Amino acid sequence: MRDPVNRAWISTVAAFALHNAEEAWSIAGGWSAEHWPALSWTVRQWPLFALVAGLLTLLVAGAAFALRSRPSASRRVLVLFLWIMLANVAWHVTVSLYTRSVAPGVVTAILLLLPLYVFHLRQLSSMKASTS
Repeated sequence: MRDPVNRAWISTVAAFALHNAEEAWSIAGGWSAEHWPALSWTVRQWPLFALVAGLLTLLVAGAAFALRSRPSASRRVLVLFLWIMLANVAWHVTVSLYTRSVAPGVVTAILLLLPLYVFHLRQLSSMKASTS
């Protein structure tokens, strides 16, 4: 696994898993009932959320694994995923500002996903520039 894209996938998926775990834990703790009553039903549904988040993490890991021998396709999918997740960071920050609270997922979004995913995007961009 010497390919830099495959290495980037490892930390990307690990960070995504931690982010999803933070969200599930925060929802289980009753955040929505306290800070966004319209979403209070999510407290009762947190096991389902945790299951779906876990399956989504496995899907992303599976995609990375399936693409491991196709660097060009893997890189494009990784870049797309990183941009989607940076939009997710913006969502978490917006929800935190709207509710004036620490929304589920915002801690890992700001402290882990934002710096790591921006780093990977910059790294992938400079790799492409140097190989073109």
